[in-house]
Amino acid sequence: MAADAVFALFALFVAIALTTDATIGFGSMLIAVTLGAHLYPVATLLPVLVCQSVMLTMYMVVSNRHLVAWRVLLTRVLPGMFAGMALGYVVFSNADDEALRLFLGIFVTGVASVDLFRFIRQSGEPQAPMTTSRFSATTLAAGIVHGITATGGPILVYGMGRFGLSKGEFRSTLAAVWLTLNSTWVLVFLSNGRLGSFNAPFVAALVPVLVGSILAGNYLHGRLDERAFRIVMLVMLLLAGLALMI
Repeated sequence: MAADAVFALFALFVAIALTTDATIGFGSMLIAVTLGAHLYPVATLLPVLVCQSVMLTMYMVVSNRHLVAWRVLLTRVLPGMFAGMALGYVVFSNADDEALRLFLGIFVTGVASVDLFRFIRQSGEPQAPMTTSRFSATTLAAGIVHGITATGGPILVYGMGRFGLSKGEFRSTLAAVWLTLNSTWVLVFLSNGRLGSFNAPFVAALVPVLVGSILAGNYLHGRLDERAFRIVMLVMLLLAGLALMI
């Protein structure tokens, strides 16, 4: 396959990933890395995809800042995530990555399947929000996994999905989480030389894809009612869990 055709296929994968994220608030990194890894090395993909994520979530946070649950973000989500990331990196850095990803995939697939079944069976009635202690434990666990494998998002999404936020608050608050975490990754990639002028053209070439994805994602998000949004969110969580097990 010619280089141009490979990049075109990769751009399609990125468009799907970013549109999904712009619609429901998560999924871009997992989808883009899972599909893009068939075309390029993951080490090459990550700096480029993180830049796309930062630009997407920055737009979402700025344009929907009135929908961000700032108190939840600053007092409930980020402290647990950062504490877990530090713990995961320091304590569990020598753990087997494949075993952890398999465990995470099984866990996420299981809880998403059960919640999806209950949600549909109960005619779309929302699940009861988590208690404070349980939600704190969930964000800590998400941070630990994120510190080890950078795939703690599904656990956080599960917790946030049970927190009783509207679809707009859910999407915007998650965008603020990813903006914070991925901005940190950009600084890391700049400091270790994995992001620079050599891959800037690659990042720039995907900007039109990003713009189109934002427009498509906003269109789809506005046309999903709350029940459909929850179903899409749980289905995507289920697919994310399955992707981690592959």
